[in-house]
Amino acid sequence: MGGTRLRLVAQRASDGDRTEPVEVPVPRSVEAMVNTIERLVQEVTGGARITALAAGLPGHVLGSRCVWVPNLRFLDGVELGELLTQRTGVPCQLINDAQATLVAEATEGAAKGLSDVVLIAVGTGIGGAFQVGGRVVRGAHGCGGSFGWLPFPFSTRDDDHGQWERVGAGMVLEELAAPWGATADLLAAARTGDAEACRVVSGYAAVLGQGAAGLASIFDPDVIVFAGGLVSAFDLLAEPMAAAVRAHGSPAGSTVQVVAAALGRSAGVIGALRWTEESSWTVDGRPAHGNGNH
Repeated sequence: MGGTRLRLVAQRASDGDRTEPVEVPVPRSVEAMVNTIERLVQEVTGGARITALAAGLPGHVLGSRCVWVPNLRFLDGVELGELLTQRTGVPCQLINDAQATLVAEATEGAAKGLSDVVLIAVGTGIGGAFQVGGRVVRGAHGCGGSFGWLPFPFSTRDDDHGQWERVGAGMVLEELAAPWGATADLLAAARTGDAEACRVVSGYAAVLGQGAAGLASIFDPDVIVFAGGLVSAFDLLAEPMAAAVRAHGSPAGSTVQVVAAALGRSAGVIGALRWTEESSWTVDGRPAHGNGNH
């Protein structure tokens, strides 16, 4: 579930055959959300019995409860996992969408086979996730990887946005793009060599790179995976981001590569699917591990 679109995919347990993701506008009420997911499950599986369900959301989730979902505030405090379990008859766990994206990239994408990975998801906001020793760390409260809240020079936070997010999220690039019309127009101009457009994009990418340098220095990962809605602009962002990592990272952190996510828009829903395959379950649908680690 994203701020604007909902995607669903199913996989047959017997042979691993996977459906193509289906996509619809995200519903705008709890009842509509549950009804839509139930309908899509039936449509995608042809009415077959399902054994597990997981849902990725852009915010803080814990067990079956939505704690704080900035783009879908009607879900705050809702036991969405329990409601979906009641409708489908199977355990349903909720997962942060960036954590789901990392599960996908680590199992079949840009970080496949790597042990220690940081993922930065840059779209309207900045989210993230990290993996240590081959396991995604969800944290004591289920929201490990909230990188948008990193303290950042000359920036302030508000109730919904952290300091790094306030200066490095996609919404900032949208504001910078106003003289060209929109973000897509700014990026198109930069690709044609427009000097001012290149300067603006490079400056924006440097802010992302400074944050990435801090994460590289803290986590010492094998790689940093750049994901989210702006992954399509990675060809323009990669070089200035890498330069900032080299300039601001620790001796080891400055050598960490930033690479583009490989699974694109489907990464989050594929990660939720993989979560159902590999998580341990109890009868109430909550993870068996007390810390919620994958």
